[in-house]
Amino acid sequence: MVDKVYYCDDSVGVYDSLARGESTDGYGGLFSFTLNKERIDVENFYDSLRLCKGPSLGTNFTLCMAYVMLAHYDELDFVESEYGVRRDLLRVSVGVDGKGGDEGREIIEVFREAFAAAAV
Repeated sequence: MVDKVYYCDDSVGVYDSLARGESTDGYGGLFSFTLNKERIDVENFYDSLRLCKGPSLGTNFTLCMAYVMLAHYDELDFVESEYGVRRDLLRVSVGVDGKGGDEGREIIEVFREAFAAAAV
């Protein structure tokens, strides 16, 4: 159902070279992804996802945003054709509510529900 996940582990070498110490918690709670449009209605998925929507500017709770739609609304065709960045890319910033325990399981369930609701 997911076409691609974008996460900083693609550039771990760069991250590790700039880190101030050893990380024991992974590489952070920010990731982006695109959905398989043949299997998922993207708009329905986004609307069904029971998370707050918007850019993460220091909040401590989990947010999802349609990143390209917000950042490049007036240049969607250009960004997609020139850089291959799909307009339906979703970005998730995981807050303290998703760091494990019951809250982490709840966020996983929120994504399962959205996938089920948006399946084509």
